[in-house]
Amino acid sequence: MKTCAVVLNYDFTRAITEDYIICADGGYNRAKKNGYKPQVVVGDLDSAKNIDSDVEVIKFNKRKDKTDGELAIIYAINKGYRKINVYGASGGRLDHVMFNLRLVAIAAKMGVRCTIKGDDFDAYYANSIFKLNTVKGEVISIVPYSEKVHIMSTEGLEYEINNVEYDMFNTVCVSNVATGDNITITIDRGDALIFRVFQKEV
Repeated sequence: MKTCAVVLNYDFTRAITEDYIICADGGYNRAKKNGYKPQVVVGDLDSAKNIDSDVEVIKFNKRKDKTDGELAIIYAINKGYRKINVYGASGGRLDHVMFNLRLVAIAAKMGVRCTIKGDDFDAYYANSIFKLNTVKGEVISIVPYSEKVHIMSTEGLEYEINNVEYDMFNTVCVSNVATGDNITITIDRGDALIFRVFQKEV
């Protein structure tokens, strides 16, 4: 599957493994700071500094109706990428982080799988059958992302869920635990964000 990286404007330590890197405005400086060479910068350019002359720049008016991150996601999709990994999405202002998490749903609505690659977590969007490779003991949280979400079944979790509907104000699905090397979450109504929190070395 054709995959690219989108870098947002917060510090990150995760290694970018994708060959094609799209930066959302100030994400350019974050990528360069970490030793990566972006191909494209997208946004209103109120944050990016000293962009190399061989980097493509897609500039938008500051009075726009989408964030630079969403514009970068749309650009990636229009370039034919069907899997997008997002870096630099967390660690800053909480309102920015919450809107950055929406990018996985925005991409999914356009038929593309998007993953937020945080320094100690991955975040995904799910509204049907969701499968994920895991490590035993990793924390898995299921966050309702629509008014109601119906989970038909789960496999591979310490606290299994079967035929239960949760509303968006429910907190019971936080901090479940993977019991093996993969999980399956089957959602037949509604939307959810799935968080995989990596085990920390001690």
